[in-house]
Amino acid sequence: MNKCAKLAGTIRFIQSATYKGRAARIELGGGAFPTAQTLADAWSQIPAHPRITPFEAQRLSLEGEILDTRPVSGVDVAEIMGTSVQELSAAGWARLILQDLAIASRNGQAPRHLDRG
Repeated sequence: MNKCAKLAGTIRFIQSATYKGRAARIELGGGAFPTAQTLADAWSQIPAHPRITPFEAQRLSLEGEILDTRPVSGVDVAEIMGTSVQELSAAGWARLILQDLAIASRNGQAPRHLDRG
């Protein structure tokens, strides 16, 4: 049985950054919600930050479609996720780099940051 079939959607936190000279979006974490009401309740508890910030909250459908976004503070991300932004960011960067290595490996290429030639 597909466990995702019982979920209403997800909320994730993203950090904007630069990787290899291009804009990157580092996923910091998030959560899935079983009903539309629990998703709406959780979304309503995330305060929008009034200024420009590198952090963003995203509300997504089960299909991954972004339904809503809002800027958030790093302090709020850490409080909601229960760990420091530094730890969340480090884990997000590690996932991004591992994905990059896997793609390069499948394509028979050395990743640019490891290419010495």
